[in-house]
Amino acid sequence: MTEGGARPRRKKQGNESPSNDQKRERDRDRRRKPQGAGDRPDRREGRGRPERRQSRDRRDHRPRQRPDPNVPSPGITITIKGPAPGLKLDEDAEALNAFQLFRTITGVDPKDLYQGPDRTIYIVTQESFQQVLAGSKRAKRELLKERLGHPVEIIPDGEDAETFAANLFDAFKPEKIERIEAPAGTIIHVSLPIDNKGRAIGKEGSRLRAVRELAARLHDVNDLVVT
Repeated sequence: MTEGGARPRRKKQGNESPSNDQKRERDRDRRRKPQGAGDRPDRREGRGRPERRQSRDRRDHRPRQRPDPNVPSPGITITIKGPAPGLKLDEDAEALNAFQLFRTITGVDPKDLYQGPDRTIYIVTQESFQQVLAGSKRAKRELLKERLGHPVEIIPDGEDAETFAANLFDAFKPEKIERIEAPAGTIIHVSLPIDNKGRAIGKEGSRLRAVRELAARLHDVNDLVVT
């Protein structure tokens, strides 16, 4: 015992725990020492994720090419306002828009159309006309009118010039339709009630000019006369 009665601390012998300085020194040596042949191999070595094999089914999954709604069906040409009837559809942006809208709203392609500043007239086949009628023809026509900004007509084609003329003026209750074969070509003469003649011809003859172009294009009608 020491003076004051305090017992001196006994030093540890044998398996003494290392000091913090010794631990740090040991860790530094371990990090500096390169791994040799006798060192313990890393258990994770060789256990990495195997290289992923390319699946046969994992090809270039591109979205299926869908037909462009802006491109008309092959062989479709339309009559455009102006001095060049038969102008190709892709040469007139307004007609292209009218074609696309009709396809989107009705689900069918028009056989021909007239696109003018004050009206658009769509010509469809008899089969397509029945499909248009399957829903609400008036609702579809009103939606087209809203989008295009002017009146719209949807008219079925006919098997001959007289039938087509009857369809063109069906809403105006034609009294008589006559076909005349003249040296200059086919002439269709349409008689209408006097009360309906103004609407059938249109303002300053705009509708009459439109249906004349359509009749000439689809049925080789040289002239269409309304009386």
